[in-house]
Amino acid sequence: MVMSLADSFRDALATADDAARQDAAAAFAGQNEEDVEAEHIVTFLKELATLAAGAAAQGHHLYCTISL
Repeated sequence: MVMSLADSFRDALATADDAARQDAAAAFAGQNEEDVEAEHIVTFLKELATLAAGAAAQGHHLYCTISL
């Protein structure tokens, strides 16, 4: 399944600073039942933010694929 992410989400990712990404990662890790390291989530969010910034600069949208 492919989902389009809201442009407001794309823009928030593109402009989030390190502190915001760290806070989001800590919140996710704290609520996740899996044993997930917040630092792994921060790395993922940094990479996703780079994609989001590139998409926003070119007027493109972000999409994600979900496998069930």
